Amino acid sequence: MSAAHWVYLACVVIIIVLLIARQNIVIPAIAATFVTVLVYTGSFLSGISSIFTGTLTAGVTLFEVFIVVAFVRALYEALKDARALNSMVSPFVSLMRSHATTFWALAIAVGIFSLLFWATATAALVGAVLVPVALRMGLSTKTIGAVMLVAGGIGTSDYVLQALPGFTSSAAGVPAPAIAERAMIIVLFIAVPGLILLQLFERRRTRQEVLALAGAAARDSERASSVLRGSPDEAQHLAAPQSNQREPVAASDGPASSISGAGADVGPHGNSDLTRTASQERRSRGLGVLVLMAFAGLAVYMILPRFTDSIAIQASGTALVTGLALVLLVVVTAVDTPRNVLERAAQQFSDGLTFSFKAMGPVLPIAGFFLLGNADYSGQITGTEDAPGFFLDALAESSSFIPQSPFFAAFAVVIIGLIAGLDGSAIANIPMVASLAAGLAEATGADPVTMAALAQVSAVWSGGGMLVPWSSYVLVVAAILGESPVTLVRRVLLPTAIAFVFGTTMAILLF
Repeated sequence: MSAAHWVYLACVVIIIVLLIARQNIVIPAIAATFVTVLVYTGSFLSGISSIFTGTLTAGVTLFEVFIVVAFVRALYEALKDARALNSMVSPFVSLMRSHATTFWALAIAVGIFSLLFWATATAALVGAVLVPVALRMGLSTKTIGAVMLVAGGIGTSDYVLQALPGFTSSAAGVPAPAIAERAMIIVLFIAVPGLILLQLFERRRTRQEVLALAGAAARDSERASSVLRGSPDEAQHLAAPQSNQREPVAASDGPASSISGAGADVGPHGNSDLTRTASQERRSRGLGVLVLMAFAGLAVYMILPRFTDSIAIQASGTALVTGLALVLLVVVTAVDTPRNVLERAAQQFSDGLTFSFKAMGPVLPIAGFFLLGNADYSGQITGTEDAPGFFLDALAESSSFIPQSPFFAAFAVVIIGLIAGLDGSAIANIPMVASLAAGLAEATGADPVTMAALAQVSAVWSGGGMLVPWSSYVLVVAAILGESPVTLVRRVLLPTAIAFVFGTTMAILLF
């Protein structure tokens, strides 16, 4: 490996350490891109320009995600303005009676839909329907996001579509249906324990927060008692309102507050539900039912090709979901404000784009650095045609140092797959990881189907969106909830790591 490879790897380690230490990694990623390209090309100007080309390459790669977030955000705002979210989610309220049932209902829904049309479209569809309900049932935005990330990993098996097993099969030399079936079993061994651990961790975190609030209240009460026992002036000063004290807030100022307030009574018309007419109430309920039925109908339509050859879908699930969201935005706006539909619909779409770029803009320099590790993108960033994939080259070199044991080989494939996904790519890394898995299976005597399935699951689980803050699925989930992608990834890192150890061990023992 060249000096640039070692510099890149050192920068990756530094960024991961900063990420674990809860530090902002935008500036370190920019510096890492500059240093790596400087060492590789020997040109200071190339290093400077790589900051722009890396960000631009990431922006082009992730532009689809920006549009998804913009469309879904605009639909949220239109439904909130029309006071239609309450009626849209009301059928699910009866199924979500407690924190526990809401947690698992959300997890099951995300898992099922991710098998049908992949994770990003699932975030848009489930987020539009179930997130408001989960917020109303008291789940925090961080908990909801963590559930969606872990449960979305079920889709990494791609058991229904079998597109990912096709890529894995071409590189590993084993049948795609066998890979899909094995991957489905493995992801259940990972996702179910991961969700159980996540629920336990969230309960513990909630309990600690309650105890902290109780302790703060007790301290305030003790302080008040001690002051009351003192001079009257001190007691009067304590009783007086403090202008510099911050009032507690019920939700964040970001989009999560707009979702949690989706059923708010006051909208753009400026009047409350007390003055609304019966026809306005019926109209709001009708719009909510319309949106719900439209998404349900789309889900059914996308399921049908799995059971019949008479229906063929040419567009991707993400395109269908986001396109439907924009159509529904126009319909909802036209019904709610027919005299101002053109201006208001355009404004809502513009606001959605503004929010999308504001929420995800800082991710672009980070993604640009990790795309530098992939040969498919490094040439565009460095400005040279034969630029190597700094990260993937290093992974290929390290495979020869893995102990010749099926157990170690399986964990090596999982670790390589997870690390390969750091560039935020899923399908692009499957051939490399799958070919390494096939070679290790042959050298160690491990089951080739299991090794190929582990390669697919690990690479897509990481790069496809559940462990990388700049991947499409995490970005969409974070944007819908108004949370930081890095915060959500940190929330699921420990339960997912434990679950992967369990799932990989079970895969080796069973197969």
